[in-house]
Amino acid sequence: VRHKALRIHSEQSMNAETPAHLLTKEYLTPNSLFYIRHHHPVPFLTTDQVNNYQLKVDLTMDGKSEVSFSLEDLKKLPQTTITTTMQCSGNRRSGFNKYQRTSGTGWGQGAISTAKW
Repeated sequence: VRHKALRIHSEQSMNAETPAHLLTKEYLTPNSLFYIRHHHPVPFLTTDQVNNYQLKVDLTMDGKSEVSFSLEDLKKLPQTTITTTMQCSGNRRSGFNKYQRTSGTGWGQGAISTAKW
């Protein structure tokens, strides 16, 4: 669920940033406040599509065959947790526009978030 405070730049494709005054309230960004950056519309998948999903990994460059993993296969793999900060490369672009017009979404400083993955 998206936080009502997110600053929406576009609905389709969805692009929204965390308000500046909320960036440092917590070390980890709450999921509802995590910035959103999409280059294309996000598809709505049916339960059947999700259940039948297959990730195909082509290993032929290493002399091996293609390998497929179901979503359940992926969930069974060993897990590692890391804490990291992600930032859109356009973060703070709106500041540049004060000096010379740039192309792309006019992000403030909120296209950055920290989470445990």
